[in-house]
Amino acid sequence: MKLISRNGKLWITFYHQSKRYRKSLGLDDTKANRKLAEQRIIPEIVYKLNSGTFFDNQKPKVPTVGEYAKVSFELHKAYRKQSTIYDYERSLRNHILPYFKDTRLDQIKPSDLALWQNKILERVSPGRLKNIRIVLNTIFEDAINDGIMQSNPFNRVKLPKKDPVIIHPFSIDEIKLILDHAKLPYRNFYALGFFTGMRTGEIVALKWDDIDLNNREIHISRSMRMGIESTPKTANSFRSIEILDVLLPRQFKR
Repeated sequence: MKLISRNGKLWITFYHQSKRYRKSLGLDDTKANRKLAEQRIIPEIVYKLNSGTFFDNQKPKVPTVGEYAKVSFELHKAYRKQSTIYDYERSLRNHILPYFKDTRLDQIKPSDLALWQNKILERVSPGRLKNIRIVLNTIFEDAINDGIMQSNPFNRVKLPKKDPVIIHPFSIDEIKLILDHAKLPYRNFYALGFFTGMRTGEIVALKWDDIDLNNREIHISRSMRMGIESTPKTANSFRSIEILDVLLPRQFKR
């Protein structure tokens, strides 16, 4: 029987009748708790294994995906963006619960997930599937941390490869043609996108305070998604962008 540390908690791992078991002790990994485990808890477990009584009360009810998803979402609610919560709830509702809502967590096999992925790919792109997988994978990882599952079945299920996307950017003549035929305010929106590389949500969230015409800069510090304002996509998305002459009012052009 071996004492191990996992995510700051103490676990034991052992073999019984050729089957490996892992069990959380529910204790923080501290020097005092390690001493308690080695001198008292582990000897008691060994005694119960030898007497055949250890497994009598070791089979609590395992929750279904639908039941434990509520716990998982609550665990991460405090630090997820509101737009992320909305997107994850949509993924859960449309793509995960229809297949696994009433399935116990410990009954989901890698083959079940592989077949599920194939079904999902009939409706969404591989890129979208990757985001949906994150939701279900997080539920599994939370269940492992709580001692409900022994391992994550996703570890043996590969994400389908995505064909490389070949991008064909508009030429200057094509951009000019689009802007010449676009009506306000869409012309300004398209021009910002073409000549700054800003994301759609960043353009929608833009405020006058973000624009410094004197120094010819746009400061990106927010984004808008599904009507909800939040921070940009990544930490590197906080940035300043040079305003090219084509975007400047006449009085600010050099």
